[in-house]
Amino acid sequence: MTLHFNKSESKTARRKLPAGMPAAEVMLWSKIKGRKLLGCKFRRQYGIDQYTLDFYSPEIKLAVELDGASHYRAGGQDFDRRRDATIRSFGIRVIRILNGDVYDKPGWRVGMYLSGSLRAPRRTGHLKSCGTTHAGAD
Repeated sequence: MTLHFNKSESKTARRKLPAGMPAAEVMLWSKIKGRKLLGCKFRRQYGIDQYTLDFYSPEIKLAVELDGASHYRAGGQDFDRRRDATIRSFGIRVIRILNGDVYDKPGWRVGMYLSGSLRAPRRTGHLKSCGTTHAGAD
């Protein structure tokens, strides 16, 4: 799997990214690191194919991308669509959160986005997690 995941040749570039993390990424990272979200481990600046994900949980195959102004410049959304299609081809779910949503209500909005993306099929009414399930409202 190292052909596509966290390739060694992109390690130097990925290591430089956390030093320049936007404030929204720093805020989100503080909410999800250390298995704070449903006991799931998230990695930051994780490489998949030629792309670097903001955050990724291999346990639940979930990528979390924060979108700032650069995603809405010319060509940005086309790039994101191609990127998301590649990532999804590995069976990974991708959710996108606007930086502004993280700034406005960091705990509430981020929890809503991520908990909603971890929701198991509607018939069970439980949230997927890493090791256990948590009752969730439909």
